[in-house]
Amino acid sequence: MNIKKIITIGIIILFLFVIMIIKERMSPPETYHMETYIVQDGDTAWTIASRNNTANKDIRELIYYMEQDNGINAGYLQIGQEVKIRIYENKKSDVNAVTSTPDSRIDKGT
Repeated sequence: MNIKKIITIGIIILFLFVIMIIKERMSPPETYHMETYIVQDGDTAWTIASRNNTANKDIRELIYYMEQDNGINAGYLQIGQEVKIRIYENKKSDVNAVTSTPDSRIDKGT
């Protein structure tokens, strides 16, 4: 490869990187609300997060937030324990977003 091709490729990569940064800064912040969930027999952090993942987020991220928001280790949930979970809003531009029906075991705080 000659030096002109290398410089051109470098400029293109830099340009794409700058566009990605600008796009991320311009995207609206994710919105969510907190709900209280009562841990049931057989529940795991994974099943709780999966059941309430209305915005198709990474389950591992939701479990991390569950731990942070409650000051717990998600591997040690107990039946009857109340945990706060984040329910993210579906993005309007995401036409393939999965919607779920509310779980009767969730206290909506009303």
